[in-house]
Amino acid sequence: MDKNCPWKNKRLAFFEKDPITWTDTPSLHQFYKTLLNLKSTHPALKGGDKAATTQWLSTNAEDRVWAYLRKNGDKEVLTILNMSKEPVSFTLTDDKVKGTYRNVFTNVKRNFDEGKAFNLAVSGYAVFEK
Repeated sequence: MDKNCPWKNKRLAFFEKDPITWTDTPSLHQFYKTLLNLKSTHPALKGGDKAATTQWLSTNAEDRVWAYLRKNGDKEVLTILNMSKEPVSFTLTDDKVKGTYRNVFTNVKRNFDEGKAFNLAVSGYAVFEK
């Protein structure tokens, strides 16, 4: 965690409302706004829906990368996380990811039928929706 983070020494109140002051970290505001919007609107992330499933995906860097696909019918959210302390180049080796997805942070579309190679920075991530 960043040593300048305003929450570094803050304990969250358990079972109590604990608002976050966004004025100190405006870059995180958009990040969390994007994730919360995705969670509240995407059918694949609908909590309690028995039709929604989570599938772990194979990569050629499984010791460093976590990749999983959350599905509900034809709606999908693909999440890829670099869990290592180094940048990583890898390929999704799983055939479950097919077609075109949109990166929720950059709005760039990617056709996974044309390639599944990735480069992620230290603690890097990518979140796509279909």
